[in-house]
Amino acid sequence: MNYVTIGIPFYNAEKTLADAIRAVFAQTYPYWELILVDDGSTDRSLEIARSVDDPRVRVISDGKNLRLPARLNQIAREARYDYLARMDADDLMAPDRIEKQMRLLEERPDIDLVSAGMFAYDSKFNFYSARNLNVPEITKRRVGLGKSGICHAAVLGRKAWFLRHPYDESFFGAEDAELWCRAALDDDLKITLINEPLYAACEESSCTSFPKLKWAIICAYRIYSRYRGKLIGSMAEHYTLLFVNYLNWGTKLMMHLLRIQKLRMKIRNSGKKSIVSDELRQRFETMVTAVRAVHVPGLPDNAADR
Repeated sequence: MNYVTIGIPFYNAEKTLADAIRAVFAQTYPYWELILVDDGSTDRSLEIARSVDDPRVRVISDGKNLRLPARLNQIAREARYDYLARMDADDLMAPDRIEKQMRLLEERPDIDLVSAGMFAYDSKFNFYSARNLNVPEITKRRVGLGKSGICHAAVLGRKAWFLRHPYDESFFGAEDAELWCRAALDDDLKITLINEPLYAACEESSCTSFPKLKWAIICAYRIYSRYRGKLIGSMAEHYTLLFVNYLNWGTKLMMHLLRIQKLRMKIRNSGKKSIVSDELRQRFETMVTAVRAVHVPGLPDNAADR
């Protein structure tokens, strides 16, 4: 069997990191190593990571705050195996995520990356919706329009791809969008999606601070300027899309200033791309229960609710 490296970068994630680690130990695919990379946390996150007592787990900490894209590049360099998966420190994943993605990647030598659909939920494990379940073929145009449907944290791929396409560390906050555009422009975005929710993202934490949101908007503009006109092929459509996005960004900033970020999350999860059903809700709740019941050597069982 092929081994896979799973990387979790974390920063001040003491409330969520233990459950993210449990999600790795819950995997039905047993051939993995886990790299936990501290990005200069000032809470108990590093202590929690170091408490895990398992030889498959490595903890890396240099005391610096280098931000996510730098840590993702570091994980790719540190990975011992030829396949690389990642997840965020405040998220969960289905127990069969790695198994299903690895099987598909091994069967398809013509692709380098596999992503999947996702559940969205809040910090109390309340189900919002499921997204990216009916994604059409990923084309340059769709990538340029920002409609690829790729869930960044749910990506599993060949390490060689990440080494030849490192994240641009100047795009922190929008590093995934820049990466997909750059790879698509190079004709090297060979990716497929599993149209079922194998990942779960805690979207409440995506209500970022005003400076972070402002920086994400700046990065998004840089991406439009550098790549998307070429990928879309129509400059008129490019500028129309840019104008629409300015309106969206302005709405996000206004909601942040009015302290109604949670309303933005609810609106986002009630759109056309979101699916809500009793079956999906039950599947999400079953996943949460299964993951949080897993015993990890060194971590206390039955962690308190966030």
